Amino acid sequence: MKNHLLDWLLEETKPEVRLRTQAELLKADREETEKSINLVKNTKMFDKNMALLNEQKPWSVCYGLTAFAEWGLTRNDVDIDKYVDWIIENTGFAIHCGEGMLLRSLVKLGYGDDKRVENEMNAIFTGLNTDGGFQCISNNKKINDPKCSHKSCYRLTATYLLLLAELKLHGISLPCEQRLIEYFLKRDVLFRTDNMNEVVVSGYHNTYFPTDCISHGIQKIVYAMSVLGYGNRPECKRAWNFAKQHMMENGKYILTARPSKPYFSIGVKGKENKWITLYMLLAEKYKDGRY
Repeated sequence: MKNHLLDWLLEETKPEVRLRTQAELLKADREETEKSINLVKNTKMFDKNMALLNEQKPWSVCYGLTAFAEWGLTRNDVDIDKYVDWIIENTGFAIHCGEGMLLRSLVKLGYGDDKRVENEMNAIFTGLNTDGGFQCISNNKKINDPKCSHKSCYRLTATYLLLLAELKLHGISLPCEQRLIEYFLKRDVLFRTDNMNEVVVSGYHNTYFPTDCISHGIQKIVYAMSVLGYGNRPECKRAWNFAKQHMMENGKYILTARPSKPYFSIGVKGKENKWITLYMLLAEKYKDGRY
């Protein structure tokens, strides 16, 4: 790892990136991360995120919890139990395409052993299609007519790939893991099975952040495959090539796409970006078998 990249990620001007870098990339202990946790909690961005949680609307709470999870905070750092209880009780995890994102965030925040979360994960992964992916859940008959057979939804399945990766980081494996991984390996991660030169979803070869319920970015896809132990597989080579196209000569990565209204501040599209760079460094770390 190049020292100039690490120094850049550890700058106190972006304490949320600093914290996630310490917590996951460097595996720092609590004593080392305490300062960063306090820096994060004293930012306007933290206050805005708490306001988002207090709106008590399903998507607001989901995005608020996801932001904390991305920053590297856990339930031990922030009193969020009431928000977690609220969203589970009021949605039953069913927030359209966002269930996988919500579950990943809850595991990341420290709720992986909550029986409600455990039961939902066990239930949801019994619903894999025969091709190893997840069926589209849209009520729009133009794209998901229940009278017709459909292939799995790549966008939705990618969300659950990220959840599986998060579970792996917590030492949890599910029986369906191999089937879902094969869904990505058989398409060289990103491509249509009927045309291996065409990306299955336009834009997934770009970097994108922060995650929403249907868009993740190439940096998160190679990250997930590496966490799950498949980053070095030949089937992942083209995905890595796409990711590396966004790297600058100094080793930093560019943010090529973002939501129109991101739920926390992440930087300028088309410029070097700490979050994308961090995810790529993490992907490289896990690809090399360093956990």
